[in-house]
Amino acid sequence: MNKDKSVLRSESIYLVYFGLVATLFTFSCVSRTTQSQQKATFEPKGIPSDWGLGAGTVAGQQSVEAGLANIAGNRLLLAVEMPSLLGLEKTTSIDGNTAIALKFEESDIQPFGDGQTNSSVQWPGWTDGTKTLPFVAIFTQLENSKEKFKALTLEFSPVYLESVNLNPTKASIEVTDDQGNTQSFEMAFAPEAKVWRATLLGKNSGVSIGTSLELGKIHALPVFIDQKLSTKDWVQIRVRGISNDKFENKYFPALFRFPSQPTQNALDQLDAAHKSFSTGRAIGDTPFLFGTEAGATWSDQIESWSAKATSDTKYSGKNEGVHHEHQQPGQPLTKRRTATGGVFTSIPRETPGGTEVLYTCFDARDAANEAKFGVPSGAGWHSIGGGTNAETVITNFENSGIFAAWGVESPNPNVVESPFNAKDVAVFRIIRPGEAFTTLNGRQAGGGPHYHWYAVDQSQRVCTTIWKHGCQIKSDTNLSCK
Repeated sequence: MNKDKSVLRSESIYLVYFGLVATLFTFSCVSRTTQSQQKATFEPKGIPSDWGLGAGTVAGQQSVEAGLANIAGNRLLLAVEMPSLLGLEKTTSIDGNTAIALKFEESDIQPFGDGQTNSSVQWPGWTDGTKTLPFVAIFTQLENSKEKFKALTLEFSPVYLESVNLNPTKASIEVTDDQGNTQSFEMAFAPEAKVWRATLLGKNSGVSIGTSLELGKIHALPVFIDQKLSTKDWVQIRVRGISNDKFENKYFPALFRFPSQPTQNALDQLDAAHKSFSTGRAIGDTPFLFGTEAGATWSDQIESWSAKATSDTKYSGKNEGVHHEHQQPGQPLTKRRTATGGVFTSIPRETPGGTEVLYTCFDARDAANEAKFGVPSGAGWHSIGGGTNAETVITNFENSGIFAAWGVESPNPNVVESPFNAKDVAVFRIIRPGEAFTTLNGRQAGGGPHYHWYAVDQSQRVCTTIWKHGCQIKSDTNLSCK
């Protein structure tokens, strides 16, 4: 065992984790687009970028939110690169997301008075900060001229595996679904990534099963796991071959879906009373087109319209932060920043069927404040609660995507104990132009809270439409009223 631990320790010296020089995403410049112009492929562009690590900031000042964003973004880029890593020609990654096991913590801060609660993330007892994380999953959907198929990469930090006394010669990952189906897979150290991985690959005769420098040990994707990808169902995952009794029977939860869909689908699902304003204009349309001023950004046009249409506007104004602070409940001395950047919001007075429509423009990325506070630009983690039934974000203004995340508290009721109390799951994805992303009030359904988060990586404001639903909807992908 001493020899095995030394092998792990020698490998872990490479843990100057490349997520801290993370590759994240840049999006094209702000411009108008129509749904017919949008691309269906999954094409975020990578740039050297560090959330919360601007000039003059040291790594120790980086928040957990920034570190999490860097790791998630880096893994999304892995999904984009999956065809080349697998050596597949004429194959494209058409979608992907990153699922990370963690622990959410709500605060007692509700800045907008609507029950949405500022929140944060943590891994109690974890010693490696966000250089690496205990467990990460990367789900990729691929397509070639013959078929569509899936890949699932399961990743563990060497720091975690060393802490549980892993025997590398017996290392395996056990995956169990909600029906009790179980299968184990060998994993291997991926030297290009400095982590342990196993990759499960769907049907494609052009890929040989073996070991990859990036993807670890490659296996065929079992049918029972394939069926859980993109669904509401969960799996639970643990490492076998460890001799630390404290962790032997603890599972990580995993959930691979992301609750987004084409905006037109979302509009079609709404009940008739919720679809349109009294003018007949659908609530998903760019409002009145805000005029056609040449060269004006959407944010300029929204602000201009709000100033003129005061009788039609319930509220318009600027907030200097968006769920950007967190404190442990009842402990104001623990208050800290989790995000930077404000938002301009304009809210029409009319609420079709009780649904409130908000036109929101998030501030451009602020490198100076990222450096100052060690946080990402955008909206901090927050749960949906109180009188808010659900919130849907529509990317109907820009032709660029939004780096976003959705989270669920304890999605797997069978995971009673998890390493580092990571019983919750956050799923990261690029919301594309023309998509709708919905987060439920999980407590209304008798479960735990649901959360969301956004980052802004553009040099000018990013505008969206938000629906705060006027009824309890059937699900986050069926927006009709219960």
